[in-house]
Amino acid sequence: MLAHLLREPDVRTAIVFCNRKTTVRELATSLKRGHLKVGQIHGDMEQRDRIAELERFKADEINILI
Repeated sequence: MLAHLLREPDVRTAIVFCNRKTTVRELATSLKRGHLKVGQIHGDMEQRDRIAELERFKADEINILI
């Protein structure tokens, strides 16, 4: 259902919050398989990697951030 909602034409960008880092990884992988431009941020990532994902989001390389 989430993938369907994220494909709506009026959704340009989205931030999806999860309560577990494993859920973040699983959801990002699932949405990527559905050909959506997805990035992820969670507590196990290095700070530089989190910043890089945010920069990709700002630069419109990805439009969904989990």
